[in-house]
Parts: sequence; structure tokens; C-alpha cells
Amino acid sequence: MRCGTALAAAACLFILAGCAPKGPADAGAGQSSVPVIHITDLTRPHGDPDDHWDAATQFALNKKGLIDLRAVITDNLPALGAPDLEGIAQLNWITGAGVPVGVGETTYNDSAHSGLALLRKTLEESDSPVAIHVVGGCLDLAAAAKMWPDLFKEKVKAVYLNAGSAEESQTLEYNVALHPQEYSEMFSLPCPLYWMPCLQNTDEWCAKGGVPGVNSTYFRFTQGRLFKEMRQDLLNYFLFALTKGEAGGWLEALSAPYDSEVTDFYGGQVRNMWCTAGFLHCAGLSVWKDGSVQPLGRDSGEEVFRFVPVEVSCSPEGRVTWSRTDKDCGRFIFEVTDLEAYEEAMTKALGEAMSWM
Repeated sequence: MRCGTALAAAACLFILAGCAPKGPADAGAGQSSVPVIHITDLTRPHGDPDDHWDAATQFALNKKGLIDLRAVITDNLPALGAPDLEGIAQLNWITGAGVPVGVGETTYNDSAHSGLALLRKTLEESDSPVAIHVVGGCLDLAAAAKMWPDLFKEKVKAVYLNAGSAEESQTLEYNVALHPQEYSEMFSLPCPLYWMPCLQNTDEWCAKGGVPGVNSTYFRFTQGRLFKEMRQDLLNYFLFALTKGEAGGWLEALSAPYDSEVTDFYGGQVRNMWCTAGFLHCAGLSVWKDGSVQPLGRDSGEEVFRFVPVEVSCSPEGRVTWSRTDKDCGRFIFEVTDLEAYEEAMTKALGEAMSWM
């Protein structure tokens, strides 16, 4: 997420590599973990390293057994860099998973290369409906909904859409600006939609930066806080991304010895984050004001975020209009319940998730 508008090796890496919502998954004992597809604009060199934190969070939830991560699909954005298949291969290696990764399309068409083919295969083979997270552009998911409407309606449980701004802004938020028309189509999908605006107001963000908001998922933390508690290979995964490590060296990089100078340098950087709450919510989890990760549904008053029902529409240009409602509408917007506690609580929760690796 940024402000603005906008393969023999690959084959090997593919292998390695009122209506209060309760979430698609229940993390309670005896419950099956929800199948998940993660669609991301993960690139090498990175466009924004929050994508690497997001991917690691999904793999941590998968390792913990809270989700069943079935596939990762990367956006295909040649101007920004190559899809980071190596980063997914590293996470597969670290966690002992075998999550396949496919590369999305550059423009909409009626063909299906690796990303769309993987998405279709994953939906067809799943024995239960799949939750899909979109943390980049919407092109591939919109294409899938058009190409296979019956499959989509039958097999998609919910979509978590990490994009947009909650308030009307002249400037389109980065993820929206990638594919405004396809973004607008997300709001008419035949499944529940959990809308997670990255920003409260994009114009204000571009003018000031670092602006929190009651409907914005944004929080930030200093990376060193979480680096100091990490296992070495996971730390090396992050450093390989942050240092824009040389292509082809992904496996060797994981076994590199601790480097205090590099770790301290990147540990001092502040990382902007947007998507963590949706990953946890999909897994049947919430975050309390003390930063603890708790099961959804306790209604304790301690939760720092929730999803509330809305009536919402979006123009083909990516402009959203919404209002709260008491109707059982299948459309929800992210809401921070305690702005003062949110950032620290989410940082602690992200640190706990990294400990599951």
C-alpha cells in the first residue's frame, strides 16, 4: 500500500513456494480451519515491505492451524518489479508448508495463466467455501468472478478487501488506482465482503502521512520491536526482502548468521501496516486493548476493532459511497473501537503471530 496512482526457476518456486459479523472461521476447539487464498502485490525488489509482513502473517496462521492457506497469487505489475516467488518459497521452507503460488494477469482477458488457473483449481478442489484476501490490486479476482460466476458463487465464502479510503477523496488510494473498474466490481460480488479501507482520507494522507482514522486499518511499528523476538530464519526472510537480496539466493539467505549492523539498521525503520486485522478476523480471532489475541464472539468490550454492516456502492471510477445499516446486507466496513489503544494492540498481536512461526 502506497500513496499515489498509479520462469524454469518460477516452476521450481511454484512447488516450494444488527447483523454483527462473526467471521468466516471459528477458531474454537473442534472447528475446521477456513481455506484461504491470499492475493498480494508482493514484488522483488519490494514496493512496500508491509506485503512481506502480510505474507508472513498468513503463513503463521497456517502453521498455527487457524487457517488452511491453499494458494498465494501475486499481482503482475512489471513497472514495480517481479512477483516475489522467492519470498513465498522462503515462507514455505520456514514453516514446512507447501503452499503453491501463481502469477496474475497484467490486463483483463479471458485466458487463465498461472494465477487465475491456480485460483480456479483451488476453488474447484476445495471441499468447503474459501475466504479470499485481496491486499493489492483487484484485477485477478474480478476476472475470476466474471469467468466462472457459478464457481465463484458456490465456493467463495467471503472476500476481505484491503483497499480504498473511507472518506471521499480526490486522490485514489494506491490499491484502487491500480484497477479502479475492477475495484468497483468487488462491491457487487455474490458473497460477503469485508471492506478494510487502508486510509480514512487519501488526500489527507498524501498531505500529512501517518493519519489514523476510525475506519482506517492503518497502524505502524518500529520493526526492531518484533525482530528481537524472532527465530533467525524468519528474521533473515525479512532482511532478504528489506535489503532487496539478490535473486537466486533465497534459500542460502535463510541460514545466514546474525548480522547486528544490518538488523539494527532495518530494525530502526518504521513499518506502515494495513491488513493484519482482516487476517486475524478471518481466522476467528480478535485483538483486545492489551494486545492479546482472543477468539471472536466474546463481546467483551475490549476489542480494538470490529466490522459493522453497511450499504455501499462504488462507481466504475473507484468512488465509494456508504452508510451504516441494521440490515443483514453481507457488506461490512472495518471500524476501530479505540483509536488510542489500536496501534499498540495491533503491534503486540502481530508480534504474537510471528511467534507462531
